[in-house]
Amino acid sequence: MPQSVQVKGSDQVVVTDYESERKERKNYEFTQVYGPNATQEDVFRDTESLMTSVLDGYNTCIFAYGQTGAGKTYTLANDKTGQEGVMIQAFNYIFSTMAEERELKYEVQISYQQIYLNSITDLLNPSGNVDLREDPKSGVYVDGAKWQPVDSAAGA
Repeated sequence: MPQSVQVKGSDQVVVTDYESERKERKNYEFTQVYGPNATQEDVFRDTESLMTSVLDGYNTCIFAYGQTGAGKTYTLANDKTGQEGVMIQAFNYIFSTMAEERELKYEVQISYQQIYLNSITDLLNPSGNVDLREDPKSGVYVDGAKWQPVDSAAGA
């Protein structure tokens, strides 16, 4: 049986339901799609501009979404071959760039949550109580999330 999900180019996914009588195909378009042969470096290259934003003082968010077992943790942390994921490469980039900077001082904090089965867990404080809130000025935030100061990529 052919693949049910096919990556078509860099921005399109085609899903075919082979179990239906009509073999219906649905096309989905995205800003960027990474196929099964994409490397950790490919993904990081496309998110590297976010790291510049961090160094310019902006908050950023890397959001990994997908089915259980799809590879979100591998993409963020390390994959099966040991290649550093986006999150690890981001910390390395940020802290190496900060080390080269002589005129500015930086303070870095991280927050790390997981949404699973409509429940939010603070991965830095799993027993803590967190909830999504919205502030008219600053937007959506995770109330009760632990923010951890870090001073090196290894500490993140």
